[in-house]
Amino acid sequence: MRRSNNHRRTSLALALGAVLALVPMTALAGDSRADADVEDARETLAEFKANDAELQAHLDEAVAYVVFQEVGKGGFVFAGGQGEGILFENNIPRGRVSLRLLSVGAQVGGQRFSELIIIKDASALKNFKRGRAELQAGVSAVGAGKSASRQLQYQDGIAVMTRVHSGVMAEASVGRQKFTFQRFEKETQPGT
Repeated sequence: MRRSNNHRRTSLALALGAVLALVPMTALAGDSRADADVEDARETLAEFKANDAELQAHLDEAVAYVVFQEVGKGGFVFAGGQGEGILFENNIPRGRVSLRLLSVGAQVGGQRFSELIIIKDASALKNFKRGRAELQAGVSAVGAGKSASRQLQYQDGIAVMTRVHSGVMAEASVGRQKFTFQRFEKETQPGT
């Protein structure tokens, strides 16, 4: 009986040790993914800036911005889309943002595009982080290109630029973009 209890304790200790050994590897895998996503976001931002020298002035005046490397959208009458992005405050990556969009109306097709959201003031940023920011899909977005930032229009402290990668979407629809923010853990904040 005593030997059996020792065997169980040893087995339990070995199993616990194996689980604890895997935890740092899992955390590192999460960190490397976050680092890769931040790097992708920075590359996407550089692509936006490459064709629009005036965009930097908007970013310098903003309290934050969100870069979505790729948003997918498609549908027929009803359309939906989604994307994952990185929120930067003072050029420091602070967390992930999920974008969900839904629209209804005369529409058909599909698209892949990058999106840059510029957040002008602290109040707009606070609302954005709390999930209170909701944009009309396609209404306030400015297509990226040479000096496109001159046409930026802020709605509740937020402006949107897009760069289409592929696809065609013919639409006369009404829709919304909804955002969810998840802060990076302070200890594992990538890119800092």
